[in-house]
Amino acid sequence: MSKIVEVSSHFPSKNNFKKSVANVHCEAHQVLVDYLTQYSYKHSRDGLYKTYVFLTSKESIASYISFSITTIEGNDAKSYLDVPIGLNYPIPALKITRLLTSDEYINLGIATRLLFFADILGFILSNQIGCKAIVVDAKNEAIDFYKLNGYDILNTEDDSVETLLMIKKVDTLKEYAGDLDIILKQFIDFCEDYSLELFSSSLKWIKQ
Repeated sequence: MSKIVEVSSHFPSKNNFKKSVANVHCEAHQVLVDYLTQYSYKHSRDGLYKTYVFLTSKESIASYISFSITTIEGNDAKSYLDVPIGLNYPIPALKITRLLTSDEYINLGIATRLLFFADILGFILSNQIGCKAIVVDAKNEAIDFYKLNGYDILNTEDDSVETLLMIKKVDTLKEYAGDLDIILKQFIDFCEDYSLELFSSSLKWIKQ
């Protein structure tokens, strides 16, 4: 059975974690592999950037996603998110800081499942502490992938940059309206399928 686990909670020590990540490879994005192997465990343990890995039924790490809390500003963001232009405060958001699938597991839909997990986390945050969007600095080759998963390019003012800021609205209870029971069931089923008990419990609390 596959699982999605937070690295500092699942692995008892950094040495155990290092053994598990030894087989993660990505020729195109070695810097992302380096982050996973060298920094993700400590950062997760210290509460800086939380990293979750997708474990196969054989306990192999197939993919990972890292998150942080951020804020966004500017009229483009306010307009996209239907926030009043006159708002004098930055807008809270969940940021995907890194997302990578190991070469042997690409094209299996695993990264898409991790983005669905990001939707769940954003939904929980929006209904518990406030979160209007999920954002990611997408590399050029990943833009189409994020578009397929509901993300939009926020602006294209600087063509010289290697990444583009992409954004996705976080749907709140109010916006789901009559579909809330259906959406919550999908979210809860996903969490239970991938052993995300903490998130499943949070969703059941929201459902009440």
